[in-house]
Amino acid sequence: RDNLELADEKIYCTFVGRLTQIKRPDRVLEVAALVAQQNPDVQFLIVGDGDLAQEMKSKSQKGNLPITFLGWRQDIPAILKASDIALLTSDNEAVALTLIEATQAAIPVVTTSAGSVRDVARDGENGFVTGFSSEALANAILKLADSPALRKEFGEAGKSRSDTLFSIERMV
Repeated sequence: RDNLELADEKIYCTFVGRLTQIKRPDRVLEVAALVAQQNPDVQFLIVGDGDLAQEMKSKSQKGNLPITFLGWRQDIPAILKASDIALLTSDNEAVALTLIEATQAAIPVVTTSAGSVRDVARDGENGFVTGFSSEALANAILKLADSPALRKEFGEAGKSRSDTLFSIERMV
């Protein structure tokens, strides 16, 4: 957190992905607005770039949303390790690499039920798998934000599952 200049007392929810329509980063803005109304300690990090980046930054700034745009980065494992919750908002996913990386970092995930995310994310086990509404995603984040014990439990369960199913040896 020190290297990223992140506050110790805040809860960081991180979205990693291309800022393009299929990944639905617009939902991150909606979720951030909903969460901020109930828990000002939750901050959002957006890691990635794409054709929607400028529009998202503008909307975030206009809405005074608790979002920091980190742009395209190569230090994703370090960013996830500094995070408390991983967020995926996609309409479609083939292999949810971001969720695999998040579970390897031992943080809980909040995701839509897009494509193959259930291969990685288990609702109520290592995070929450919701429908596609911003309200459902926000409610899942708020549950995790309110419970450090649940974040730890889900993070550990995700790490264990990831070590078993997505180890380097197994993936190779």
